[in-house]
Amino acid sequence: MDIKIRMTKGDWNKTKAYFDVTFVGTSLPFNLTIKGCRLVDGSKGLFVSPPSIKKEDEYQNMVFFGDDTKDKVLRAALDEYNSDGENIE
Repeated sequence: MDIKIRMTKGDWNKTKAYFDVTFVGTSLPFNLTIKGCRLVDGSKGLFVSPPSIKKEDEYQNMVFFGDDTKDKVLRAALDEYNSDGENIE
C-alpha cells in the first residue's frame, strides 16, 4: 500500500498541518482519498487526527484508521511535515 500526502502547514493553536491522504495500491479496485486530516501537537508529541464533526459539544471522528494504518499515515505525514518542500495549497 502506497500513501500519498497533500499537506498545508501552518500554526492553528495545536493543529500544525491539515492534510489529505490517498491510499494507492490497496486491495480496493480504486484509490481512496480521505480529506481533512490534521497533524496535532499533543502532550505526547504529534499525532494524526482523522476528519471529525462537532455534535452536541463533542467531536466525533468520521473515519477510523486501524493501528497499523494509523502508524503508516503518521509516518507519511511526519515525513511530509518535516520536508523542506513548499506547502501545497
